[in-house]
Amino acid sequence: DKHVTGVQTCALPISNSQCWDLIIVDNPAVRDAVIDIFVEQSKRLFVKAKGFPAVSKAYLSNTVAIFIVLGDSRWKVAFPQHNEDAEGPDEYVANNENIYYCSLGAVIQNIQLAVTAQGLTSAWLSGGGETSTNQALSELLGYPPYLSACGTIPVGYPKKDVRLRYRRPLEQLVHWNGYAATQFRPQGMLDHYLSRLRPFLMYRNTESVEDRSEEHTSELQSRAY
Repeated sequence: DKHVTGVQTCALPISNSQCWDLIIVDNPAVRDAVIDIFVEQSKRLFVKAKGFPAVSKAYLSNTVAIFIVLGDSRWKVAFPQHNEDAEGPDEYVANNENIYYCSLGAVIQNIQLAVTAQGLTSAWLSGGGETSTNQALSELLGYPPYLSACGTIPVGYPKKDVRLRYRRPLEQLVHWNGYAATQFRPQGMLDHYLSRLRPFLMYRNTESVEDRSEEHTSELQSRAY
């Protein structure tokens, strides 16, 4: 769909470097080969990142197309660079990493928003950026191995309303005219999320967690202050 593919060009990074390429896979044989790579990636994740609530990638068999956003880190040279004769520490190297990945994130989000506007659904698979997975994708799809599949976006027809996925309430994350200290999330809250909430909030819809929300909210608040 030209609407979906066109929106990725609307993401404008600093210097308009457009530090990405986009591969669209709609050939069933190639799509299945990409899926096989991510099934293997999922198996490695279960073994090497024990405790992370990963899910099987078998659901990818229902996709009609797969969008793969390839980051090209060479273009970071177009971002601000610290002059050799400039005084003080280099403030740009670390921030150029932020610019680079935020630029790719904007592309990925634009694609997902356009997909949703067409009545379809999508996911953001980050595993393509892992070395083993990126190498396998590079060999399959023929792109240079120094490019990185930072965002893999399978697209398909939704079986349920994906808008029901849990989202943090706006009143908790929006700050007006300055940072509100009362909304600070302390380490105890992060620890509780990791130990108790992550499996529920990553993959379940609001109706699946709302009956637990009061319990969790009170627990989070007790850990916050």
